[in-house]
Amino acid sequence: MHIPDESISGFAHSSFKMVPAKKVPLFISTKNTILMNHDGGFEINIIHHSQYKPLSDDAAIYYEHRLINDMVAPAVEYSGGFVWSTKNYDGGAHSDILARKAELITPDGQVIEFEAAHRTWHYREYQKGSEWSINPVVSIFACVHGLLCVPSARPSRRPAWRRLIRMREYRVITGVYMDAAAKAKLSSILWSSANLMCCWERELQRG
Repeated sequence: MHIPDESISGFAHSSFKMVPAKKVPLFISTKNTILMNHDGGFEINIIHHSQYKPLSDDAAIYYEHRLINDMVAPAVEYSGGFVWSTKNYDGGAHSDILARKAELITPDGQVIEFEAAHRTWHYREYQKGSEWSINPVVSIFACVHGLLCVPSARPSRRPAWRRLIRMREYRVITGVYMDAAAKAKLSSILWSSANLMCCWERELQRG
């Protein structure tokens, strides 16, 4: 094994702690048929059965371990409704296909990072001073979901802020589906989302 046991344990807890709030099944995928010594350590049934299975009836924690091969097609075909937890490389590749963004969460569930799936070559072109472009949708959604996961953004504390953030998400979706000239509008929403993040930071500093 090249990965410490505590890292695998942290991966397990990060995965299981996402499920109760979302009320959806959890699938964890590896390639343990080929990488037996490496991926075999990711079969985290012991943690599930000892710490999370007793909560399944109340918290809707349904867990299944699958081969990565068996998850790719369903993930593309299904309309959502489940959490798919993967190793770093698998998650980086397949999250780009599905959502154009990735979510990273710490084992204690307190810190979440939302990452827009921009390509490295975009940045390389920018470094060279060449013309480049990005998809503003993924940047907006990364901002939106990041703001929604700030503790003070939860409905019981800041419902007005939450509605405002969700409205950004709604405007993006309707813009893509209804307006053939949506790019300029989406860029405008992106900049307003950036301004919203600045306002949000000031609010947090005020307590």
